[in-house]
Amino acid sequence: MKKITFTITLSFFFSSAFAQDAHLGIFAGASNYSGDLQSSRYTFKEAHPAFGILLEKEINFHFSVRGALTFARVSGDDKYQKDSSLRLRNLSFRSNITEFQVVGEYNLWDITQRRFTPYVFAGLALFHFNPTALDTNGSRVELQPLSTEGEG
Repeated sequence: MKKITFTITLSFFFSSAFAQDAHLGIFAGASNYSGDLQSSRYTFKEAHPAFGILLEKEINFHFSVRGALTFARVSGDDKYQKDSSLRLRNLSFRSNITEFQVVGEYNLWDITQRRFTPYVFAGLALFHFNPTALDTNGSRVELQPLSTEGEG
């Protein structure tokens, strides 16, 4: 099983300023696994909601810092495969993904004096995922200790 995820984020960015220099936003979208348990790059059968919240603080007219917390789920299941031999394999998994990020953004021009500005950004992110599958008794089993991806 490949460790690839594909996320489409449809940003519904609702920004409400609770101070002149701070912004709160929410966003929502869809997440989707892409790998050998899925016959196409994106499928609505295995798409799941993804959502998050962010807080941005403007330090000055050029520099701001933002933090964001994102939640998503990915899954894959052979029962949706087009190839019958792959359906017989009967593999599946699911995993929740949680990501926290901190990003610094630098606007090249003062946005208060121009209608737009090019900008650069850099940051760090941490994420957690834990793929699980159902065993024959219907209980969730963590896959990482079983070395199902050939890493052991």
